[in-house]
Amino acid sequence: MLNRDVPSAIFNIINPARTKEAILFIEKTMKGYNPDPDRPFRYEILEERIDKFYASDKKVVAILAVFTVIALFTAYLGLLGLTILSIEQSLLQSLM
Repeated sequence: MLNRDVPSAIFNIINPARTKEAILFIEKTMKGYNPDPDRPFRYEILEERIDKFYASDKKVVAILAVFTVIALFTAYLGLLGLTILSIEQSLLQSLM
């Protein structure tokens, strides 16, 4: 019999192709051991939990990539402007 004061957890490795079948089997088996309606069967897939955990990091990476492109484009425009200015000054000096 399970101690009702302590939450219980089971970790299983299952075939991804048969996830639904495995969850239904585990739920049925667990209800056979603990038919208490106050403690419903809950499950969580680790990959989904990890994806949720890193979702905000993925958004930050995307935002940083956009600002990196903007910064590189701005630097390119600055170098282009300096090059044009240098060419213009050297042409003015050669004409004088």
